[in-house]
Amino acid sequence: MSERIDIALIQEPWLANTGRISGLGNLSEHSDRDCVAAVLRIRGEKGWTEIVICSAYFPGTENDLPPAAVRDIIAYSRRNNLQVVVGCDANAHHTMWASTNTNERGELLFDYLLGEGLTVNNVGAKPTFVTRNRAEVLDITFSSIILSSKITSWKVSSEPSCSDHRHIQFKIDLGMKSDCTYRNPRSTNWDLFKSCLADNVTSVIATVRNCDQVEIATEQISVAIRSAYHSSSPLKVKSSNRGTPWWNESLSSERQEVRKLFNRAKTLGEWEKYKQALTNYTKNIRKAKRESWRRFCEGVKDTPSSARIHKILARNPAPPLGSLRRPDGSFTDSSRASLELLM
Repeated sequence: MSERIDIALIQEPWLANTGRISGLGNLSEHSDRDCVAAVLRIRGEKGWTEIVICSAYFPGTENDLPPAAVRDIIAYSRRNNLQVVVGCDANAHHTMWASTNTNERGELLFDYLLGEGLTVNNVGAKPTFVTRNRAEVLDITFSSIILSSKITSWKVSSEPSCSDHRHIQFKIDLGMKSDCTYRNPRSTNWDLFKSCLADNVTSVIATVRNCDQVEIATEQISVAIRSAYHSSSPLKVKSSNRGTPWWNESLSSERQEVRKLFNRAKTLGEWEKYKQALTNYTKNIRKAKRESWRRFCEGVKDTPSSARIHKILARNPAPPLGSLRRPDGSFTDSSRASLELLM
């Protein structure tokens, strides 16, 4: 691949006649033929951080998802208070990760992820498995909640992989978010710029006699212009805040309760209470998202905020807007009416 890869999570590698992956020594106790895990100790701006990474293949003939080795890795991470990320060929369908449908394996895996407080990091609906007559999303990346906020740029690569599975790429930012700095030309003091430029150009070659001196003079003029601009245009800081505005303590409590009921159901078979709690939890997540969006729209009182809404909606040329309630209690009956009400 053309991009730099620091860590590769590989499924179904080539095996030597010994049944081992050529070039690798003994693996950890939590690894087997279909699953490999490791603890990474990474030095960031806030000190050392340890995370668990796992590459796994879920056999299509087994209905106990995820496999026991992956469950052990998740349990190990929880016991040691470590964040975990798993890249897997799940061989499971669920619309949650944009499969074309949902099957029993997908339901089992999704229930487990929800019960353990794990989040699917897949973005978009681009197929990860492509053959001549089939295209499907079978490969997923899931992680603990805290680590999911640090996973960015998740994508299915278009580069040839020499396999029926596509390459998946993502980044993990474990360092402290650095502030983005910039200069705004509109804030430039142009009188100061002219004065600084006049002083800077005094060092430029006065007489040019050959090609080498032309290049030197060009570079000196460029440096003089950049230096004058930097001196006359203040450097500004743009801090990024990528929190989750709709998440709240109530949802955190519900998630813990769902996890407890899931573990209880596995032991005692009381699945009805778990399914009811899961349904309520899902509904409350949707409700929190709707209310957060409504508060954001109601707070739009200036042009920049309106432009931000336009930018969000412009990502999809035909946004699937639903009905919105007008101040008089009636509801909009078209996308155009909804947009007019938002504006």
